[in-house]
Amino acid sequence: MSLYGHIGELRKRNMWAILAFFIFLIAGFFLAKPVIVYLQS
Repeated sequence: MSLYGHIGELRKRNMWAILAFFIFLIAGFFLAKPVIVYLQS
């Protein structure tokens, strides 16, 4: 695989990682309050 092929693969994997990060970040915002309430009870 050429250098450009590796860079393209890295870009694709980074985009999936960033997408997953933001999905879990948004889910965390919605789930934080119920989890805190559950842990305090």
